[in-house]
Amino acid sequence: MKFKTIVAFSVVMLTLASRLNAQGADQYSFGVAGGIVIPSNQLSDAVNTGASGSLMVGMGNTGSAFGFRFDAAYNWLPKVDSPTVAATGDVKILSLTGNLVFSLIGVDKRLYAITGIGAYGYRPSASGTKKADDFGWNAGFGIWLPAMNGFIEARYHTFYRALPDPVTGAVGKKSAKFIPVTIGFLW
Repeated sequence: MKFKTIVAFSVVMLTLASRLNAQGADQYSFGVAGGIVIPSNQLSDAVNTGASGSLMVGMGNTGSAFGFRFDAAYNWLPKVDSPTVAATGDVKILSLTGNLVFSLIGVDKRLYAITGIGAYGYRPSASGTKKADDFGWNAGFGIWLPAMNGFIEARYHTFYRALPDPVTGAVGKKSAKFIPVTIGFLW
């Protein structure tokens, strides 16, 4: 089922890419972003709010409401100090995602939506814990700030089979969910 979803999403992205190519001159941008990352659901039991940083490459066409962005992100979440929570230590979540960006209010975008899929890595630092790698997805909204050639963005990320089962401790049984809120700059 997950494989079918990834294939369907890839077909849509490739179809949109061919349509974008016919609409105008290509534009490329590079950027950096940083901010906070908020753990959600079961992940918030083991870690606190941490820091997020990413590098990005964007592609789009002049006058188009659609574009693509590839993000490489590093998220660091500090451990929760609690005797009742299983020790994970600090957690690092790495990701490499391909995202579709589209304007919600015309081509003179200020408010945009972003969604994509990619590869994620879960890296707990406590001894005896195991890392996990899998695919996941993300979706969110941003506000373009043309005066500073930047943006403010919040996205919900989830990736599969990252966290251990809280009862059995079996690795890779639960999804990790988190929300980075970042400020970014493009050039």
